[in-house]
Amino acid sequence: KEISFELVSVATHGKVVYLSKPDRSCRLMFSSLVRNYLYWSLGEKKVPWLDMLKGRLSENSAQYHFQLQLDFQQLLKYKIKLLQDDEDLDERLKVLEFLVKEKQQPRPSPLDPIRFRQCGVLRWMVKESLIELTAAAKEDRQLFKAAKELQFLGSQNIPTALTVGYFLCFATVEYDDLQSLQWLSHQMGVEIEDVQVNGWNLVHACAFFGRIEILAWLVDESAWHTLVESPCRRKPWEKAYAAHVAIDRGHIMAADILLDHGCPSTDGKGKTADYYAVKSILAHVRSWGEDKARPFRIEKDVNKLLRSLSEEKPITELKAAYLRSRCLDYDVWPKHSFDVPGPGGKMYVEVLRECCESQNMEFAVWLCGRLSFEMGEDENGAIHCWSLYSFWGEYYTTIPSTLDTNVSLTSDKDINRWLSLPWAQGCKVYEPIEESPILAFLLKQPGMEEFCRKLREQILVSGIIKQVRSMLSFEIAKAFA
Repeated sequence: KEISFELVSVATHGKVVYLSKPDRSCRLMFSSLVRNYLYWSLGEKKVPWLDMLKGRLSENSAQYHFQLQLDFQQLLKYKIKLLQDDEDLDERLKVLEFLVKEKQQPRPSPLDPIRFRQCGVLRWMVKESLIELTAAAKEDRQLFKAAKELQFLGSQNIPTALTVGYFLCFATVEYDDLQSLQWLSHQMGVEIEDVQVNGWNLVHACAFFGRIEILAWLVDESAWHTLVESPCRRKPWEKAYAAHVAIDRGHIMAADILLDHGCPSTDGKGKTADYYAVKSILAHVRSWGEDKARPFRIEKDVNKLLRSLSEEKPITELKAAYLRSRCLDYDVWPKHSFDVPGPGGKMYVEVLRECCESQNMEFAVWLCGRLSFEMGEDENGAIHCWSLYSFWGEYYTTIPSTLDTNVSLTSDKDINRWLSLPWAQGCKVYEPIEESPILAFLLKQPGMEEFCRKLREQILVSGIIKQVRSMLSFEIAKAFA
């Protein structure tokens, strides 16, 4: 009998393949692959994860170091093996049928096929009625005995209402068996949205164990938003969301996926994701948290700036506050695009528009002048205004305008005096209307003509002053040479 029982076990497990722990470079490459998979064909029907892995394995990866390429290919082969049936499955099922059905040997534990990633054996057990998915998990002796070893139960007893199907769904997350979870959900009709165990749903479990492949699959499931927007009700994460659980456990890749796909960043107690990260004992989590805290700080600074404008505070105070935060500077604003929702869900151009519509036109002109250009000289020595093309995209173009381009500088006696000197005759400034993406954007907004006129004048004056200063410094240095 002992020999027969061992045969049942061997036929269930199959040939167990172990992979040595991948080095950090391989793990990062695989994490990047998961992230890219989530964004490829965004909004379209995605290629199945298994097919994508097979396609990636067949690609030429010569851009990587030879040894790293081999290691990554071995990792991909291992991942692919875990997502499909073994070649010897049919023969092993014949052995199992002989031992269990004819020799009356005890069936395998329902957890064994999941633990060893043998979805084919699990399918056979359900087909042969060796497992009843709708039965109470607590009544299954093998599951009851194994419960104390399973972390997803949280050291508690199996809930009375938990069915075998729901129990196995959580087990697939703990043992990282995506193939079996897909089969239970899509083929056997287990409603993953309804799966709850002691205050956890499946997304909370994925966050706890760091199951990024399962998360990548769940993102496209209809139950995703319900799952990811549900707070945890298990200690010590009461009122926290899945992202906070992942951060607390050190799974920053899982946290990124969750935060990028609708998981609330603030828990029910008002603590943000970066707060959890900063408090972590893990250095890599704290470093990740510093980057994540940046948008929250910008959101706070932007709200403070708009509030100060509405309160009509003095311009000196407004300038000083802005220079401390620089919340709208291109190197500070996240996402690096003007029309992508940023901190607080606002787009860059929306915040800029609100600043320009405030009562304090002097500050708005100063701010836009600061943001409109950085001064540089071309090969002819001319000063021009420019901005990052990648940030502004379509607005970084020449915009025809009916504005009067003859800006009078007679009100500034110093500038006129400097420009009258012989060494300043070569002073050149490009037309801001053609070069400034800020002006291009504002010119498209109704009722902004007067504002754009003032802004253009400031850009011209600033460019001339900078060039005159440069020329003056050169003349002084030459005089004392």
